[in-house]
Amino acid sequence: MTDKLFTTGNDMRRAVEAYATHLQNIAQIFETHARNLDLGIRLDVSEVAAAARRGADFPKVMRFVRRPDDSGVLHDAQLMTALDCIRNILISPDQNGLVLGAMQSGKTTTSLAMQFAGPIVYLLTGRRLYPIYLITSQTSQEDQTRQEIARFLDFYGEVSIVLD
Repeated sequence: MTDKLFTTGNDMRRAVEAYATHLQNIAQIFETHARNLDLGIRLDVSEVAAAARRGADFPKVMRFVRRPDDSGVLHDAQLMTALDCIRNILISPDQNGLVLGAMQSGKTTTSLAMQFAGPIVYLLTGRRLYPIYLITSQTSQEDQTRQEIARFLDFYGEVSIVLD
């Protein structure tokens, strides 16, 4: 969306609804897959979506709808893969994991979704878990990863993980 599209209140409402709908879709995917894995947790996006609808987070909404690409944005497959990994962490706590895949295959966002692992493992077991990101020292890849982390936290950093 370009700046000239945001000239009316309706345009702004559509932008807010696009972000809120995305959050609700992610929460539904999270809940369905977490239920299939018998995790007993869900993602609560109601406060974040409500804040966006009140206009409290309009700058975040604008960053979401005007983003140049999908870096930092969760998609179904990435979220479900992260939940699969989190389940494995819960049933095999002595195991460590590494996200591998082809270039541009969604590794970074899948890894970013592992940010949810810390709160989930803590809620369910009381154990503290800290995901670690290993990236090359190549400036372009480091910059891309930093940008994706910043976007991910901007879009999803305030959602809540709750016991179901």
